[in-house]
Amino acid sequence: KEVRLTIPRAMLLYSLFYYEALGEEASLFAANKLSYFLQRFGEKQLKLNFSRHLYGPYSVQVEHLMYALNGKYIYGLEQRAAKAFDPLTLNYQYLSELNGYIEENLKLEFIKGYQSPLALEALSSIDMLLTENPKLTPDNIYQAIQTWTHRKKICFHLDIFLLPLNILV
Repeated sequence: KEVRLTIPRAMLLYSLFYYEALGEEASLFAANKLSYFLQRFGEKQLKLNFSRHLYGPYSVQVEHLMYALNGKYIYGLEQRAAKAFDPLTLNYQYLSELNGYIEENLKLEFIKGYQSPLALEALSSIDMLLTENPKLTPDNIYQAIQTWTHRKKICFHLDIFLLPLNILV
């Protein structure tokens, strides 16, 4: 089938190329977090529904979007069995086409310094909590993270949250 490139798809794909250029692998996890921030920072065409999930904000719609792009722009979702952190292969043959769509419209400065999967999870989780309740203090945010899931309680300690909290609060 012919994969149709739209502006929201191009923005997500370019975000994944940018993320990979920062030294991290493209994955469904990264696509979810980058989509979350694209939507939070004003991209209205995505229309994704995010909810709290094991790894922070999550939308099943992102997986459907990624599966639609598989076979031309990305590879690795052929069997529909990819896990969150399974690496996806980006097709660099189409990078110049993507540049035409988004060169003037997309800024990804928000993830600099937070591109590792754990840091991206922390940043998106904190942002989701602040979106739900902008009056949360850093202590309240830390407590909410500690009760989000058992995994977050084990993985995230106060020192991990100091830098994202300073940026977002």
